[in-house]
Amino acid sequence: MKGLITFAVVAGLLVTAGYFVMGKYLMSDTGELIAFACGNANGDLQEIQIVVPIAYPKREPPRVEVSNGYVFWDEWIEQHYIVTSKSGERIALERRFAGNLIPDAKVGTPDSYLIGHVKTGEEYQFDFVPSLAEGKRYRRTFRVEGDGKPFRRETFEFVEDG
Repeated sequence: MKGLITFAVVAGLLVTAGYFVMGKYLMSDTGELIAFACGNANGDLQEIQIVVPIAYPKREPPRVEVSNGYVFWDEWIEQHYIVTSKSGERIALERRFAGNLIPDAKVGTPDSYLIGHVKTGEEYQFDFVPSLAEGKRYRRTFRVEGDGKPFRRETFEFVEDG
């Protein structure tokens, strides 16, 4: 009988400890997955192609001009997808509906693709801001090599400096 009571107490302690440890992990910010690729070299420039999943613009939609229905996608892109070179130069991104470096079968049905141009051999900082109201920022640094950067979903880590 003592063995059964001891077992129950130890099992209870282990379950409680596991609950707190897993709770802390599950409540932590594990980052954002962003799919992108680089390629299509043209001299010392390569295209960067970024997948915008269909749910991302729904988190915080772009501003719409009520009188004519114009959607301010350029403004939305500038606020949420920020790619800068090591020297601080911001990379202009253009919204398109297809990307030849990223197979549709691997990304499902994206909202759109963002296309920009980066220099081969340089390091870049890529920030993603899912919601301006929340003020969270996720970051990934990458370097573009001569043969490009193959398509991957990469985890962007939460950064405090907003």
